[in-house]
Amino acid sequence: MKKFIKLTFIVVSCLFVLAACSKSIDPKSYLTEALTKSVEMKSYAFEGEMNLKMDLPDSAGPEAAMLLQDILVTFEGVTDADKTELTLELAVKGDAEFKLNVPMIMNKEKVWIKVPQIPFAPLPEEYVGKFIELDLAELTQGQELDAEAEARIQELATDTLTTTIKHLKEEEFFSTVNKKDAEIPSNVDVDQAVKVSITNKNFETVIDTLVTKVAPEIIDLIEEKYKSDLSLDSADLEEARKELEKYNKDDLKKINEHVDINKFDIVFAVDKNKFVTYQNFNTVLKIKVDGEEAKINLKAAYSVTDINKKQEFKLEIPKDPVTMEEFFAGMWGVPAYDDWDDEDLGLDNFDLEDLFSPEELEELMEALNLEKKDLENMTFEELLKALEAIDL
Repeated sequence: MKKFIKLTFIVVSCLFVLAACSKSIDPKSYLTEALTKSVEMKSYAFEGEMNLKMDLPDSAGPEAAMLLQDILVTFEGVTDADKTELTLELAVKGDAEFKLNVPMIMNKEKVWIKVPQIPFAPLPEEYVGKFIELDLAELTQGQELDAEAEARIQELATDTLTTTIKHLKEEEFFSTVNKKDAEIPSNVDVDQAVKVSITNKNFETVIDTLVTKVAPEIIDLIEEKYKSDLSLDSADLEEARKELEKYNKDDLKKINEHVDINKFDIVFAVDKNKFVTYQNFNTVLKIKVDGEEAKINLKAAYSVTDINKKQEFKLEIPKDPVTMEEFFAGMWGVPAYDDWDDEDLGLDNFDLEDLFSPEELEELMEALNLEKKDLENMTFEELLKALEAIDL
């Protein structure tokens, strides 16, 4: 089962990378121009959705099968240079049906997330409907991004995409489509659109290109221009290069043997101002490992409107938010998340039965050759090191 999960994660991660790297309008020069131009979008309204359906083998367990049977995530919001607001709705359909609505607000200093009522894990009433406040400086360990640093990060994203496009053959991956055939919403401004198709035939080529050509160039680019912005040093980048050297085409062939891509189509639309205004992708694939098969169907769409116009914000910054310290103390009587690795914090602050199922707890004690009381006396740091040592 662990082998099955690892392979699934690798494949899905690769496909998400491909989705991000395939923004192209015929010809490639048009795409490069659109990507560069889209960095100039300083304010806009956005909306989108993602629908994930998975048919898992019995070994995944009934809980996973129910939760991943049919998930729909929808979102909408607005953003400008100073503030972003987003309302996200998560709907799980099927045998474990439930729905969550989570409004969020963010400015340059803080993030506020409204606490929803969770059907299968009810929260105390004093927190439901309140906003939890997160300090961005704490989340980034005090490394605040100034305007110039933010611009360089955006530039890195653009450089990454254009580098990837440079190494992909246009005739092998790209085809133009019209607005009707691409099912682009009527309210989206579109001048041209392209469909990018990944198939069983070219999947191996794309992954090989990403590893052998794109990744080394991006590492060199980071070394040259973006190292300090990402808090990396030369040793980090050299380690990344060494990891790439471990790449073996035989491993790629093994992955390809277990993956069957029925469909992986990506559509990108560009308006007359050369802004990317719409993206969608439709993925249907099968993963086979040790005689078991999982089917994955993922559809997603994202569109932007009112580009560089004055935006209307509906959510106000809360006047009486709950801090993370207050939330964690009220929920479990423990310090906030940033203090969890403190040497004085032991697992006895928690009920192990709440953290692990009986089977998982038994497997953990057997793997570590420890009694339950020994686990309770361990710190988080000690537990993590122990798990890393046995690769559990």
